Amino acid sequence: MTVPADRVLKGREGRWSSLLTFPPLVGVGVVTLCELYCLLGALFDDRINGVSVPTVRRFLATEYRGEVLRASLVLVSGAVLAGLALGSVAGVGLALHRHFRGVERPQATRRTVELLLLIGMLQLWLWGDDMALRPALYEASFYARGGWRAGLQHLVADQLGRGGVATLALAGLGFAVLWPLRNQWRAAWQRARLSLAFGALLVLSWLGVVGISELSLGSRPRGSREHPNVLIIAADSLRPDRLDPVHAPQLTALTAKSAAFQGAVTPLARTFPSWVSLLTGRLPVHHGIRHMFPRWETRQRDFDTLPQRLGRAGYATSVVSDFAGDIFRRIELGFEHVVAPTFTMRELVRENLIERSMPLLPWLRGSWVRRAWPVLPELHQATDSEDVTDRALAEIDAQDGRPFFVTVFYSTPHFPYAAPGPDHRRFSDPGYRGRFRYSKSDTLTGDQGLTHADIKQIRDLYDGAVYSMDRAAGRLLAGLKRRGLDDHTIVVVTADHGECLYEHGREQGHGDHLYGNEAQRVPFVLHDPRVARAAQPVRYSGPVSTVDLAPTLAELVGVPLATDLDGRSLVPLLQGKSQGFDARYVYAETGLWFTETIPEVAVDKRIAYPDLVSLTQVDRVHDDQIVLLREWESTAIAAKHRMVQDERYRLVYLPTRRGALLELYDLEQDRGCTRNIAAASPAVVERLKGVLDGYLHLETAVEVDGERLVPKASRAQPASGAQPASGAQP
Repeated sequence: MTVPADRVLKGREGRWSSLLTFPPLVGVGVVTLCELYCLLGALFDDRINGVSVPTVRRFLATEYRGEVLRASLVLVSGAVLAGLALGSVAGVGLALHRHFRGVERPQATRRTVELLLLIGMLQLWLWGDDMALRPALYEASFYARGGWRAGLQHLVADQLGRGGVATLALAGLGFAVLWPLRNQWRAAWQRARLSLAFGALLVLSWLGVVGISELSLGSRPRGSREHPNVLIIAADSLRPDRLDPVHAPQLTALTAKSAAFQGAVTPLARTFPSWVSLLTGRLPVHHGIRHMFPRWETRQRDFDTLPQRLGRAGYATSVVSDFAGDIFRRIELGFEHVVAPTFTMRELVRENLIERSMPLLPWLRGSWVRRAWPVLPELHQATDSEDVTDRALAEIDAQDGRPFFVTVFYSTPHFPYAAPGPDHRRFSDPGYRGRFRYSKSDTLTGDQGLTHADIKQIRDLYDGAVYSMDRAAGRLLAGLKRRGLDDHTIVVVTADHGECLYEHGREQGHGDHLYGNEAQRVPFVLHDPRVARAAQPVRYSGPVSTVDLAPTLAELVGVPLATDLDGRSLVPLLQGKSQGFDARYVYAETGLWFTETIPEVAVDKRIAYPDLVSLTQVDRVHDDQIVLLREWESTAIAAKHRMVQDERYRLVYLPTRRGALLELYDLEQDRGCTRNIAAASPAVVERLKGVLDGYLHLETAVEVDGERLVPKASRAQPASGAQPASGAQP
């Protein structure tokens, strides 16, 4: 039927006038209501990582009620903005569609239905794209529930991927747009040509600007030539056996032309104390950070770090990280810029609410959103190594001619191994349908009933996470080269600790025991372009410690450090002087046990204490940090397992309530430390015990009782037990 011209004109005027009123309001209403529904559900959920913790729920409901409400309001505001965007896009799209079709404005009911359908399609597109990119973030809401939800996530994340989702969305949108115009194709094409040409011009102009800026960056050398730049590339939980062409091709290529210390050991396989050792050259017994929850008075010490010394020498110092690097905001280590999230009880509240706000999740990504909501990089299920690389390159670009010391710390290989798609499935069995399809759920309850397929899948997730991190690190190295900095920058590849992945009948994790090399060994690769041009790459298999990194870098850049360090410079090895380099013993200790039950360490081989909830408190005075209760500090230090190791043997010290045990392992014959040979090798035990005693007598927070360390009587915890985190105040 032909529509009179005056009615078409009026209809078009009505269509354009409705563009900025009705559609956005509907979009706001739809998305906001969905968001409110999810938020209300989150407020009444007391699960943390799948475990019901009623005491924590009561604590948050009373002590942090205001923070819950504030965070909820922020999320609702985000939902309003998302609703405005969806409503506006949908409204503009429908108005343009009716305009090109030449039809008058339909009735309000039809307009509402059309608008809701289009908003729904757009939101589904966003959901699908985000689910394919960050599948672990949606696992609890879809895959873990089974049935059609699990099938849907499998289809989106494993079968379609982001490309398939985009193809389906564009096909559906194209059909909806073009089918009504099938009889007006020629006219519609004539109207659209100018718009397409203008859009192509904008795209080409943008690409030209980007290309020119990249060329200009690549042609402008940065940094002083007097002192070399230093770039530390580190990844949480990165094992040295994964630096191979299959799992980490980019870092493997760097290793091939670099010095590699293949026997490097971390003194404590937990992130916080390990990094302080890396940057100070001191063991935990000397710098004082003995676990992940140090108190304020401990964190306020002057640690005399390598970044501090370099800063005084004129270096620009920065550290960039995502969730595993939240420790850098909890302690002053001398960095001029810290680009990382933080870890407080308030941040935990915000993080928990965000994870449960599913309608808003697709909108919560991108650099500008992260700047607006700094808690986003703290999400364990949504790590983004590429974003870390972008921020690291931005820090390098901001140095203004000064030599730089930039530390880049990637979290993706850390538990729960939540690599973005498609890397999450790169090494996995496509037929696996167990509970660890997208991540290794972070719980403190231990692993029960794992099958061989489950263990393989967890290892495959870890490998995918390593591959994802490696690609981002490769882009960082390429950016360094493009800027003309690669020939004047010392690059270090390392980790805070390794990771146990069910080898030798043990479980997954790090820091709980000293058996095997999976958690204790770390990569230690050092590429100095000045040395690399003059000699063959060094390969050293003797025992070294990560406390050797700071003195080595200090000597390479010509900046003095303190003389009382536990670490020593490895520069003689870099210069090919291994014959005059005496092999030595390395030392390590365990961290704080988070649970009362440790499968790898029977209760008769340790001094047991309560779980993490009973050991910690919230320091309301100092930024709501979660810290260890003061009365448990001495016990936690006395209960630590300790080890000394030479090139072949490892002696492990295990304090118990009945006395100290010593276990000896031959690492050449028994890498997994499964056979204690102490009784058969008394001479080796005696030799290593003399070294170990020297470390035990360094302790000041405990007392010596015969051959073991015990808590100081004045600091011992009474038998009645400690107050949980929700009860005590510092």
